[in-house]
This record gives sequence, C-alpha cells and structure tokens, in this order.
Amino acid sequence: MRKIKIWFSIIIGVFLYLSIGLLSPAFADSNFITGYNIVYTAQNNGITHVDITGTLTNKITQKYATSMSMKFDFAQMNNILASDKLGKIKYSTKVIDSETTVIMPFNYRIAGAGKQMTFRLSFDTPNILQKEGNIWEMNIPAMDGQQNFSDLTIKINVPVTFGLPSIVKPFITNNALIFTKSDLKSSGISISFGTQQTYVYKLTYHLKNTNVFPIKTEIALPPTTNYQTVVLKSLSPVPQNVSLDTDGNWIAQYYLLPSQHVNVLAQGNILVSNKPNPEILTSAERSQDLEAQPYWEANNSQLLQKANELKTPEAIYNFVVGYLHYDFKRINNNEPRLGAASVYNNPRSAVCLEFTDLFIAMARAANIPAREVDGYAYTQNTKDRPLSYVKDILHAWPEYYDDQKHTWIMVDPTWGNTTHGIDYFHQLDFDHVAFVVKGADSTYPLPAGTYKTQSDQNTKDISVSFSPPVQLPLEQFSFSPVTSTTYFAGLPMQGQIQVTNSGQIMTSEHKVIITSLILSPGSQELDLKPIPPYGTIQDNFNFNGVPFLTNRTYPFTIQLTGRTITGYIVTAPFVLTKELIIGGFFFVLLTIVIFIITREARRLPISR
Repeated sequence: MRKIKIWFSIIIGVFLYLSIGLLSPAFADSNFITGYNIVYTAQNNGITHVDITGTLTNKITQKYATSMSMKFDFAQMNNILASDKLGKIKYSTKVIDSETTVIMPFNYRIAGAGKQMTFRLSFDTPNILQKEGNIWEMNIPAMDGQQNFSDLTIKINVPVTFGLPSIVKPFITNNALIFTKSDLKSSGISISFGTQQTYVYKLTYHLKNTNVFPIKTEIALPPTTNYQTVVLKSLSPVPQNVSLDTDGNWIAQYYLLPSQHVNVLAQGNILVSNKPNPEILTSAERSQDLEAQPYWEANNSQLLQKANELKTPEAIYNFVVGYLHYDFKRINNNEPRLGAASVYNNPRSAVCLEFTDLFIAMARAANIPAREVDGYAYTQNTKDRPLSYVKDILHAWPEYYDDQKHTWIMVDPTWGNTTHGIDYFHQLDFDHVAFVVKGADSTYPLPAGTYKTQSDQNTKDISVSFSPPVQLPLEQFSFSPVTSTTYFAGLPMQGQIQVTNSGQIMTSEHKVIITSLILSPGSQELDLKPIPPYGTIQDNFNFNGVPFLTNRTYPFTIQLTGRTITGYIVTAPFVLTKELIIGGFFFVLLTIVIFIITREARRLPISR
C-alpha cells in the first residue's frame, strides 16, 4: 500500500475598490476556505474513475481566485474533464517524474468575503486500484493539508464482485465506505478486498563446513504462525530432522562433513490471512518475551520511564512512529544495528530494525510481551514502504501479545512512519510474510537470505511471488512404537511412540491413546505437539512392572487420529547376559578401587 499526495495551489487576483483595477496575480491559498467532495469508482478492469467537486470560499473581500493547479502522484491520468458553472475549463497538464499537474484557469471571477466558487475535475487512472494475487487493493490519495479543509467527504464505490472489504484504513464503522474529514485527519485510504493471499516461494540456504571435523548446523525455514500457513512442498537435501523452537520456528538440522558445501533449497506456498488465530501464551513464554535482550534494553532507565508513561501497545506504537525518522542513507551503507537504547538517543537515524527494536524494548518495559518478526514484505514503492533488513529485500516488524484477544498481533511502525500515518496498528495487510520469529533471542535464528558463504554474497536467494489459490493438503504422518527387546520382569517398563510428519504442512495437536488389556495402566493419553514437515518427535509412555518370574509377550495398541497399530512388550525373568556380566565386573572392580583409596586415606596424618 502506498500513500499518494495531492498538492494544489490557487492563483488569485487582488481586487481593490479603486480606479486602478486589477493588480498582478499572486499565489495565496491561505486566503480561501477549501472543501472537497470526492467519489472514487473502481472498475473490474483495474481503472478507477475519480470525480472531484471543490469549493473555494473567499475569506477577504479584495481577492478572488483566477486559476487552480492540482498535482497528483499518478503517472497516468486519462479522460480528464474540468468545469465550473460556465462550462468546460480549458485545462493544461504537465508530467514530471511520474507526477501529473492539472492547471485549470477559471471561466469567471467572484470577489467578496464569503463568496464561493465551485469547480469539478474528473479523470480515469490505473494507479489507484491493483489486483495483487488474490487481493484487490485500493490506495486512495491523501490531499496535502486536508486536515485544514473546511469539509472533506470521500465515497468509495466498488463492483459487487469484490465482496465486502477485509481491511479498511483508517477504520470506519459504516459499510458504505464513506470517509469524512474526522475519519481521515492527514491520512490516505487503503482498502483490501479478499480473505487470503497466496504466495509461492523458493529459498536457497548456503551452508559450508570450514572445519576439519564434522559439524551439526541448522537453518530456519518459514514457519506456520497464527497469521500464515506454510506448505513445504520440497526440501533438498532432506535434513536430519525439523523441529520447533520456543518461538515456533521450523529449525532444520544438517550434518556437514569436513569442507563440505551444501546448498539447501526449500520450495512451497504460504497462505497469509489478516486475522490472527488465537494462541495461548504460557507463563514460561510470557516470561521469555518480557526479558531484556541485546538491542531490546527493556531495563534501560530512559526506556522504562517512557514506557511507564505510555503504558499501552497503541501508545507505544504511536510514539515510535512519530519519534523516529527513517534514514534512507543507511540502507546501502551496511551500517550496524543500533538497538533500542541507542536509537532512542539518536532518533534521526533509524531503519526497520530500529523501529522494531524500540517498540519491543518499550513494550517489554511496560510489561507487554513483544517479539520481532523478520521476513518478506511486498511493496510497490520502496520510498513509502522501504525494505532494509538485508540485501535480499527483507523487512523487520514487531508483534505484541494481546491478553484480551489471546493472540499475537503484528504491527509495522516503520511503514506507519514512512507512509505518513497510514494505520499499521489496528490492521496490518496481506503483504507481510514471516520467515522467522525472535522472542527468546534478539539475534537468532537468522531468516532466509542471510545464509551466505563468501562466494555467495551476490546471489539472489529469495524468490517470493503471488500465486493462484492452492488447495491446502491434508496432514500426513506415520507412527510406530519404540520398545526394548526385553524388559526385566518386576521393573517399570518405558517405551516411546515415534511420529514422523510425512506431509507438506505442520500437523495439529493430537491425542495419542495407548491401551493394554493386561498391563497397567490399561489406558493412558499423550499430548502430541505439532510437528513441522520432515520432522520427527518421540514421546514416552510407561507400564508398571509384572511379577518377577514372568516370561511373556504383552500386546498393546496405539491409537492416533482414528488409526490403530499394535506394539508388544516382551518380559523375562532376571538372567545373566554378557552385558550384565561385563557391567558387573566393572562395578566390582570400581568398588575395590574405592575401598583401597578410602582405607589408605584413613591412615594419613591429620594436620591441626
């Protein structure tokens, strides 16, 4: 979403009640009260018809308007019509650097305090309405100085095929899409139609072992979150395992041989919603997401004092948006990350990481759980919506935990600042795709695009684009029991259930039911945590011991999502095995050594 400004100027004449007549024209719109009624009508072909009705009211007697110019940040304006009460206006246009200026000399003059002049301007443009993937987006101009207008009403008309809007900025309560001056203030309008955006992604991770011994390393894959569902269609080479960390990231583990260089390729789809799913925050997670971290100095005295004044996430967001200044020079200079405390004292040199760091640190200082999200963000205008995390067009933004909604809420103070007030707090958009979430650590894990060796610095490792809607695949997994060959009768028996996600999406939480007709307990339940694609987890189950002299095989069943498999527990009386004999020998030998050392120690003299 971008913000487009409309600048205007009024050429006036000075009328004096003297015989000398008119003086030279001058620029002075402060001599008039301005009001506008604007209708934007969207069409299925992506063209928006704009109809502007403006009124100019003289504030003083001696001056009147002779001409008006309006500058639009539109590269294309077609079918322009201008008129006043005497008919068509012979307008002219100038196009400079994708900005179009329409100059309208009025057909008549009105002098006198309180006198009004009305004019109309209409045109068609493709620069307001865009079809981005599955979403129609309208980005409506903000007029320069519109908060000072006497009146401003904007009405939006869209085809019925668009359906109801899913995102409206600024937020209004009416469904007619009518905005007033009090709704807009100094903001433009952004409206999205659709419920879900779908992306296709292709990510490359460059791994290299520079050691002379094997190492274990890991990468972070785009995870399923409360805003997005990830379909991992392929991951090559196949990792040792993929697990969840405490922030819900998908961590893929690889073993590299000495000097081995591996390029990991991940491909799939990401389905993004603008409405977050509920997510319960545990006490341990809350504690983690309130801690001070490097770059999130929540215990800094200045930040603590300011956070205690602001108190709420919205107040902190508004403060960060208004306090920091985006520094476009830092994008190409590869300057180090400043962190919250540093940028608080140097607010004129911030990029997205500093906006994020300051929000998180102040939220945590105000006892609001907060964390960082790094990933891809779609933008058409990098001046209004800049990307500045790393070379591979990444972005960073924060999220906070809402205790009333019981979920994480993503916000973007960077774009709230660079778009001059577009609301990225109450509603985000369909344009933010999470690659990693950082709550436990402010510097780890690293997102895709940052896994580069020296020879890969100039490669493009991130490819994300819109895709048609995809059918979400079903969960797929295999499971099996893992038990010892033989259990000694009379002792408790522990086994494991091993579950592997063989599908393309993360599995849900499930109940595992283990039953036995003979062993006790006869029934037990395990809570199976979500498993990412290519991931495997194990969970323990236990049976009580059986009589000492029992030599028997006991069947038991494992039930998971309607599927049942049978496992076996084999028990035997206590017998000597080769392992026991060797273990016993070393136990006896150790006992003898300890006895000798203890006896000799008793003979040593004690110094007093």
